[in-house]
Amino acid sequence: MNLFTTKPKDRLFRGLAYELELASQLSVEKNLSEEFLEMALLNFYYRAKENEKLFFLLVELIHFILEEEEKGTINLKSKLIKRLKDYIEQQVRGKEVELRYFPKDSHNNRPYRRALVYYNLLQELKQDLERILLSHRKVYMGFWKEKLKRYLADEGLLPWIYFKLGRVECIIKDESQDTDILHYHTLSPIFENLLAEEHPIYLAWDPKQSIYRWRGADPDYLFSWKASLVEKGYKVYEQKLDKNYRSCKNIVKFNNALFFPLKTERVASLIFPLLKAYSGLEPKDRNNKPPKEVEEFFFSSFAPLFCEKLKEMFKDLEQTCENNYNGKVVLYYLKVKNDKSLLKDKIHEVIRGFLEEVKAKDEALEKQSDTAVLLYKNDALSELYQFLWEKGFSVTSKEIAKLNKSPFVHGLLGYLELLLNENNELALAKVLVNIFPEIGREILVSYARLKSLHKSLLGDSQANAEESISPLWDYLRSLHPEFFEKNILKPLQKGKLLTPYDFLQHIWKSLSLSKKFPEEKPFFYTLLSLILSKQKEGYSLQNLLSFLTEEVEGRSPSLSERAEVTLMTIHSAKGLEFDNVISVLDYPNPTGSGRESFPLRLQTEIGFFFGKKSELSDLSEWKAYLEERAKEFMEMINLMYVTFTRAKRNLYVIVPVKMEKGRLVGVSYSAKLFCELRRLIPIEDLPFIEERKEVLSGKSNL
Repeated sequence: MNLFTTKPKDRLFRGLAYELELASQLSVEKNLSEEFLEMALLNFYYRAKENEKLFFLLVELIHFILEEEEKGTINLKSKLIKRLKDYIEQQVRGKEVELRYFPKDSHNNRPYRRALVYYNLLQELKQDLERILLSHRKVYMGFWKEKLKRYLADEGLLPWIYFKLGRVECIIKDESQDTDILHYHTLSPIFENLLAEEHPIYLAWDPKQSIYRWRGADPDYLFSWKASLVEKGYKVYEQKLDKNYRSCKNIVKFNNALFFPLKTERVASLIFPLLKAYSGLEPKDRNNKPPKEVEEFFFSSFAPLFCEKLKEMFKDLEQTCENNYNGKVVLYYLKVKNDKSLLKDKIHEVIRGFLEEVKAKDEALEKQSDTAVLLYKNDALSELYQFLWEKGFSVTSKEIAKLNKSPFVHGLLGYLELLLNENNELALAKVLVNIFPEIGREILVSYARLKSLHKSLLGDSQANAEESISPLWDYLRSLHPEFFEKNILKPLQKGKLLTPYDFLQHIWKSLSLSKKFPEEKPFFYTLLSLILSKQKEGYSLQNLLSFLTEEVEGRSPSLSERAEVTLMTIHSAKGLEFDNVISVLDYPNPTGSGRESFPLRLQTEIGFFFGKKSELSDLSEWKAYLEERAKEFMEMINLMYVTFTRAKRNLYVIVPVKMEKGRLVGVSYSAKLFCELRRLIPIEDLPFIEERKEVLSGKSNL
């Protein structure tokens, strides 16, 4: 029997490369690089200069962006590329599969007209973008899935697919809750054919762990598909796998108790108020209140249906435990005065306190445990990384350690290369472009023009032309003496007396790079970690540079696997486990809950709506809007569940709260929900839960 286990993309891609008109040896890119999009947009611009229709399309799109940008000045190119990147990624992740259908009066209806403009531009850009990607031997996953969907839509090609893949008699698909609509369309015909031939399909899934909505995943597709199979008469069996092999009994008990109300009749009174506020149906400005029929629809139909879906997702919540060792849950209620600020400095200090507790316990037991801090956003990881590094903790983070994403790091490597060889013009250019981007680019452009002028004047002899031009080092010293001495010569003279580690520290401080590149601090500290580890092994500068070049350009750095703490996003931690998990319930922040920000992308009964909340008009648009908010709210619950179930022994949760009418209420929506769920926990039956309140004492205010 040929057993076909998915993820099927690589096997399908290689097997059908010829039919998809793609080279077989291509790397599949999950994310669309802005660099390639900028190149495609430039190609489109040159074509538009010769084509009035295309030029008008570009002007109309720019008009939309300028008109809707709140700030007085913007980087238009950057804004356009960012918008297009976001738009393309949403389209190929299933949100705009039927975008080719527009209402007849779309030109008179602003949100639908805006969608049409973006859509038309995208169709023009696609060919340029795919051509550029292929020239770099790459293919964008989203475009590939679109091609595959169209290819598999021809039912007559299924036998050919089987011929390519080998005779498939069984499919086992893990993490099925992460299926997106294009993935669903790709697999459906193969699934249907297998079932028709009475072959088995095994789908492992947990809808409570669906947290990849941002890339199109939606468990609703499999719920619908399962219902359609039953309707067609196929046999569908469900088996509950309720044994937890990861967490200790106390962690399992806590999660069973905390999320239990979501599967009971209590869910309505618990969820209705939170979902209503999250959906923006309680605006502070009475003039922006939604129509009365929207609120009636919310309470009579929408919210009850959402709660039924929630009960279905959590119906198999309870697990039994296979591990007998104990653990604890620490809940830290951090008081926040201002909703707009979750006091990151105080959060960092609390996390530091937890880490010191873990470290002290490990030292007492003479055994190091693994600890992870799981946060919602990469930005928060970067800030925490810097804080913990400065406090002396050994930290590792795959998200932050991708040094190839940092031009600043390439500039620092240029300094190290100049220490080895001052005549290395490429190294000097790397320093100029990446450490001093504004003046550095001007210098290089002037130098390039001078070289071009010399070549044109000395035309016949290329060798003579090259020899007549001063090296970049001399050019910089003679035409920009103050800049050269301060930023190049003196640092390198000092660097010859220092180790590479101390040299980069000197540059960082003496050139005030921390103020100039505050966002680069995590990358800088990661680079220092690598350098320090190799200095201790006695690496020469030459060997160190070879090692760093390979690490930066080839993969994430090989940081110590026994670091005291691992920093990860919640999304990256899915499927992993740690002895100790620390997390902060700061997602999503209520400052963004009004949903006034542009843009909203909604598939309505009318067509595709691409606009602002204030532009919502009829009930069909509000229904689509509420559906999107409900999916976001559901994923927020799932993020909390995934976070809490990563812990093997100990779970530490920071809950940002404030006082309202004598009660503790959450500041973020995840914290709001947690506080409501906590009130329903039989705390007397769970003595391993330790609650710490920053400013409260005595009887619990929960």
